[in-house]
Amino acid sequence: MSRPKPTIRQLIRALYSVAKTSLRIAPVMSILQIAGSVISAGLSIATTYLAALTTTALAEAYAGDHTAGGRVVWLVVAVALLDVLTTAWWGVFDRYVSELMRFRIKTAMSDVMYERFCAIEFWRYDDKDTIDMYERAKEFAQFFPYIFARLADVVTHTFTFIFTVWALIAINAWLGLAVVLAAVPSMIVQFRLSRLNTNHWRENVETRRRANWIEWEMLKPQKMIDLRLYGLVRHLLDMRTVLLEKDQKTRIDFERKFLAKRLGAELFQAVVEVGALVWIVYEIVAHRQPIGQF
Repeated sequence: MSRPKPTIRQLIRALYSVAKTSLRIAPVMSILQIAGSVISAGLSIATTYLAALTTTALAEAYAGDHTAGGRVVWLVVAVALLDVLTTAWWGVFDRYVSELMRFRIKTAMSDVMYERFCAIEFWRYDDKDTIDMYERAKEFAQFFPYIFARLADVVTHTFTFIFTVWALIAINAWLGLAVVLAAVPSMIVQFRLSRLNTNHWRENVETRRRANWIEWEMLKPQKMIDLRLYGLVRHLLDMRTVLLEKDQKTRIDFERKFLAKRLGAELFQAVVEVGALVWIVYEIVAHRQPIGQF
């Protein structure tokens, strides 16, 4: 019997639970991760803004404005410093914090899972639903650090999106609104694809367990003699292929079915972005916007 699909409210509560659990397990690392997301988004926007000012000042200096030369030098230095700071943050500090965060969260979540599984009633060890839940919990514990990392990426992209839209609205409100609306179809398609993959993952626990059991048994040297003696190697490999196709190939088929929709959404977004660039070019040619806005 299939389980009911989670509602949007349940998904939001699950994400909130992930963030809350991560904060409880490693509060300092969680705060640093969140702060890093904000800083990373701010640094990228600040670098783009200073680069635009540099381009404008450079064009003014080339046109004969002698006072713009000094501004160009200082702006180039500022852009270089921000670029070095961004590279150092992503390349050194942020990577270290992320690795330490994943290690601590994965260890703590695994301990909680094993402790709870070893404390349930004895009859549940023979219950299929309990075993399925254990398999899902084990996979979730392994992917929990990945989920937290993705949440951090969501925070980073959210702040970047907010800063970008704010900058576009400062130039032209309709331009900012058009860019926001252009991203909606792609978000809807990705959300539907993610829900299909999530539901498929939840409903195929037994399939993955059987495939993993075959792989595990075939890697045991003491079992290989019996498998070869009774001619079971090819039979087990064929069974494993069927199980993998039922699990993994189905997810690939989901991607194939959404190719046209994703392509259409991306093309629509690209057309809007090109239109925004063309509008900016005409504004610059008409001297209503500085050249750095391009």
